Amino acid sequence: MSYKGLIGLDLDGTIYNDNKEITKNVMDAIKNAVKQGYVVFPATGRPLNGVPEDILEIEGVDFILCANGASIYANVAVLDRLDLSKVSDSIDIIKLKEEALGMAESADDNKDSGKKEVLTDKDKLSDEFGKSVSLNGSGIKVLSGNSRIINIAGKTFVRIYEDYLDSDKVVEVLTILDDFVCVPDCFVEGSGRMPEFGKELIPKLGLAPAMQKYILSRRTYYPDLKEYVKSLDKTGEMVEKITVNFYLNDAGIKEKQAAYESVMKVKDIKVVSGAPHNIEVNTANCDKGEGILKLCELLKVSPDKTCAVGDDINDYDMVKKAHFGIAMGNAVQEVKDIADFITKSNEEDGVKYAIERFIG
Repeated sequence: MSYKGLIGLDLDGTIYNDNKEITKNVMDAIKNAVKQGYVVFPATGRPLNGVPEDILEIEGVDFILCANGASIYANVAVLDRLDLSKVSDSIDIIKLKEEALGMAESADDNKDSGKKEVLTDKDKLSDEFGKSVSLNGSGIKVLSGNSRIINIAGKTFVRIYEDYLDSDKVVEVLTILDDFVCVPDCFVEGSGRMPEFGKELIPKLGLAPAMQKYILSRRTYYPDLKEYVKSLDKTGEMVEKITVNFYLNDAGIKEKQAAYESVMKVKDIKVVSGAPHNIEVNTANCDKGEGILKLCELLKVSPDKTCAVGDDINDYDMVKKAHFGIAMGNAVQEVKDIADFITKSNEEDGVKYAIERFIG
């Protein structure tokens, strides 16, 4: 099967309205594009456990771009459509596929026979640091302890691409952030990891209630985040991205800018803003735009058949690099300035009109 094109959609401020809801009009537009032969997928700065299931439950939504492109997941059912030579060198996709299919079949067999399900809640897994490795509240399950094989929304996804930060870089950034009033958040293997003080500080930052609820319910907390990151060398896990949260007021904006300027001095990283209250840190070559182009390689789809829709600075690269870049009506001016088209806002079903404009 050949695809007509790729459509990457940001989540917050794009697919979802200000109440973190996806409307029926937007849902129907996505379903229609999939039906017509387009690959439609979330392209988000969130970790995997922050991707709401409602969009993944749509039949034909078979790919997920997470953490600004640091991780790409594919439904095991469509792996045969990939150019395996383009999969990350660190991933043995053939072995991974066999394991995923075998585990999924075993789960179905056990479910039919009434036996205990072989899927293990990641809440019950522990890493060598002694803390729960949780995909809290997300409905995500990890097959056989392999974090590259994920069951979510009734589908089995495997990670097909990764571009992760070295732990030394992460520790360097976290050390700089010690001098600022903020809450750092490290995304590891699809889940956010945050210092204990984040539980108290996040509700005080002035974030929208829906965003507060999302962050607090989908994080695992550690007394010392830097020590936890240092321990990852023993477990073989790596950090996908660092998100840094600040107060959403005048003092917080100044603190954010000062922290941004300091973190920018670290070599071989990329620093952007994903929302008014944060900055985000990835590897130097990692962004949503590169993620979309990588997915084009994997699916043998020409880049001139791509569309990207977003609203904030971490969407800038994908809106610019996609053949047809679309800014939301509520987008920051920098994204609007480089967009090929400006649609309506996320409160006016802007994604619906964006998709219709691209597919005709």
